[in-house]
Amino acid sequence: MMASKKYFMHYQRHWDGIWLEFQDVWTEKNKVVYLLSFNAQDLSGYAENIDLILDSFKLK
Repeated sequence: MMASKKYFMHYQRHWDGIWLEFQDVWTEKNKVVYLLSFNAQDLSGYAENIDLILDSFKLK
C-alpha cells in the first residue's frame, strides 16, 4: 500500500449474535483519509488475501 503512514487496528466486536474479528487499515493522501476494513469470525485464514489486497491498493 503506497502512502506516507498506515495505521492498523485489530479488534473483536459482537455483531448480530456472533463475535467477529476486524482488521482496519487507515491511510491518508492529500488530506483525504481512506479506510480498508476486513472482518470474519476468524481472520487467520484470510491473511494471504488481506496481504494481497493491501499490496495491490495504490493511491494515485
